[in-house]
Amino acid sequence: MVIKINARGRAAAPAPRPPRAGATPRKKRGATLNAGDIERFWAKVDQSGDCWLWKCRRTASGGQFRVNGKRPVAHRIAWEVTHGAIPPRYAVRRTCGNLLCVRPEHLQLASGAECAWRAKLTPAQVAAIRQRYSTGTISQRGLAREFGVSPQSINRLLHNLTWRQVTPRRGRAPAAASV
Repeated sequence: MVIKINARGRAAAPAPRPPRAGATPRKKRGATLNAGDIERFWAKVDQSGDCWLWKCRRTASGGQFRVNGKRPVAHRIAWEVTHGAIPPRYAVRRTCGNLLCVRPEHLQLASGAECAWRAKLTPAQVAAIRQRYSTGTISQRGLAREFGVSPQSINRLLHNLTWRQVTPRRGRAPAAASV
């Protein structure tokens, strides 16, 4: 067996093996739903209010729906039924903030990293962060400590890489003239 060495002087990763003859293909991510599953899913949703609330099994991450021996969260099923498959490394987040909401209009795709830290801030806090930073009296690191997020999160929202729907900052205020 010959070991290939890469440019950094380390052993290179071996090439992936071709699938064995007769091997079953890898399963797709997500649940496979038939028409009966979809009908059963929507029967467990209270569609009377602004948010469509999941009425059955609940966990800390929202509702769960049993399908094919698995229990995916209900809002992901709602997304897949109405919009199609969820791309890899993306999550479905609720714009209304209600953990039991499965209304398709209240769901949107977001990168997994964005969902992880976005939940720590509210739109009002984001607007306050932008306003306070624009005065020039506090640093990004100070804002991060105060709001319990990383300095990188503060930097990303100040540069409108995240939280674009919240009114963007108007630029940093000029420094006071020294005498």
